[in-house]
Amino acid sequence: MNSWLFSDDDSLLGSFTYDFRFPLSPKNIDFLEYRHLPEQPYREIEVYVELSNALVMKCNLAYEIEGESGIGFIKFESATVNSKIKNVKLAEVINEVVYLGKTPAQAAEIMEEIARAAVGHYPIVFAPIYNPEFVETDYTLTHEDIEGIAPMTFINYVRNDTINPWGKRKDGTRGFLFNTYEPLLRNLGSVFVNVSAIHAGILNVPYVYMCYVVAKVMDYLGFGIESSWFYEAETQCRVIYNTQALTSFSEITQSLPVITVKVSEHVPDMTIAEFLKAVRKNYSLSIDFDAVRGAVSIKTFAEIERSRDYNDWRTYQTQDPVKISRPNGKGWKVKFEEDGGDVLYKELSITTEFQVGDGDQTYSIGVGTLPMLRQKNEMTGAIWVLPQAKQPGNLRGKFFQKSDRYSDSKPKNEFKLRILAYRGMQPDLEGNLYPMLTSELYNAKGEKIGTVGDNPTLTNSCYAVYVRPYLYFRDQAREVETNLLLPITALQEQKMYKKVGFAGDNRVMMRHILKKLVVELPSDGGFVKAKAYSYGILPIEIGVVSNGAVWLSIEFVNHRDLSENAVYQAIADVVVKAWSDETKQRAITVANLMVLFALQNVLTKEQIPYSASITGSEQIVMTDAIVILTPLYAYQQNVTIAYTPVLIPSSTYSIVPS
Repeated sequence: MNSWLFSDDDSLLGSFTYDFRFPLSPKNIDFLEYRHLPEQPYREIEVYVELSNALVMKCNLAYEIEGESGIGFIKFESATVNSKIKNVKLAEVINEVVYLGKTPAQAAEIMEEIARAAVGHYPIVFAPIYNPEFVETDYTLTHEDIEGIAPMTFINYVRNDTINPWGKRKDGTRGFLFNTYEPLLRNLGSVFVNVSAIHAGILNVPYVYMCYVVAKVMDYLGFGIESSWFYEAETQCRVIYNTQALTSFSEITQSLPVITVKVSEHVPDMTIAEFLKAVRKNYSLSIDFDAVRGAVSIKTFAEIERSRDYNDWRTYQTQDPVKISRPNGKGWKVKFEEDGGDVLYKELSITTEFQVGDGDQTYSIGVGTLPMLRQKNEMTGAIWVLPQAKQPGNLRGKFFQKSDRYSDSKPKNEFKLRILAYRGMQPDLEGNLYPMLTSELYNAKGEKIGTVGDNPTLTNSCYAVYVRPYLYFRDQAREVETNLLLPITALQEQKMYKKVGFAGDNRVMMRHILKKLVVELPSDGGFVKAKAYSYGILPIEIGVVSNGAVWLSIEFVNHRDLSENAVYQAIADVVVKAWSDETKQRAITVANLMVLFALQNVLTKEQIPYSASITGSEQIVMTDAIVILTPLYAYQQNVTIAYTPVLIPSSTYSIVPS
């Protein structure tokens, strides 16, 4: 039996028995349902394994025929799962359809309802992403470009570089913007004629929740999920990025009376095996299937390592010497997924490679994310933060039939598995709420809105929290081989994620994480011979990995009063300080750290952005900054302008809460 926690890059490990022979007796032929014959289709046989009349697990029997004998081997739960997921596409197990109403206005209203709902309540969510390359920049559209358009119908095409744009609408409300259909009267000489105008250019893309997809996969495999990781808020909020746009809402007609989202169209073109492997490696997961109970247990390495729960197997150890290998010690070069269709990877020099130890081995994680953009929302005038891409999209509908991004079936432009967190309705810099997707941990006002980010350069990223400690463990831990005489009951109770206690030659008990358990059959008197391959846990060394965390604070210093005549004015210098953590107990030294900051109007919250490179434990980044300015006039009330310095979130540092 193998642990999926320690599977390699190429496959998800299965658990098998060694080959065994059996005669093609009449009973065995009947058991095989005559599938030993070449003219019969092959099918594995579902069996139950019993040891000493005790049910151990449900398995599959795979077999080959050689003359008058069969050669078989038992495939246990994880191996059975592997055979079901290798060639099945992710989209094949998803069949939900989400209805968005019958008009663009109804669709925008339902999209907002979905965005404001509890995270994960719907399979999908809508939120803005900036992508100026979704439609080619020179694309134009007129009524003459559309075949079969109704007479006297005109197209007003205005491109919008934000997918799922959110802002002020014509009626003054805020929400998702949408394409509209407007009846007009046009004066043709002395005659007024009824015409129609379609306002087009807004594109909508739904993003599918990762946990929804995981649940659909497990449902397809026939397993219920048992996992604290799966139900944590930080996991439930993850969504999968895609570039498949919905048909323009303005194209909905009586022949297509309802706006629908086919969820399966908005996941990457990958197999279930590829998806599970990517998610498993991104979070360092142990995935253990129990076919008897119909349950799958999903645990992170961090959870397993922290757990105090274990089975004490010291009394089952034989007198054979314990073999202890030296640590791997080669280190890892970690590579995250790059989406080759997104040119921002090159333009922004996005970091996708990291190193643990010497970096002699490669550890590829088939997951990526999107960088964040801080800019003015042209629909509201306020600063907001949203994910950005520069990647060709996939378009449908008659409005885009002449686009090189158009395809009425399989997406023309492939997109890789990239994950973001949906943080619900968050404020822009002026305090107006909008639905926010992010790979980082702060909103536009600098407020912390999550605990684990997807950008691997963050000090609290999935990489730092889940992957790096796991790889450090694999690099430094020593593999131990222990011979056992196991009671059948102990074998039944043991799960591959549960730690076991072994004693070394000095009889000191140590907790171990199982990598592989080899069991010899048949059993003898209720016991089986077994060999455990495991890693001992050293509490002092596990997880001692410096991730270069930097916490910054900002403040005014050196206040000066420059009041003169009718003007009261105070200025000061702005200093940034570096700390080891948010408690500000220990200052640390940094070198050439780029810091983003702003002077923020205390009343309006408007920001004037700046940047500076700092070296040392503290540095003045601006001199003579205005703190307060009050013109004094005898004939009118005082008007005071006050500023405060604020740090702008970045992936290279964390911000000390004010």
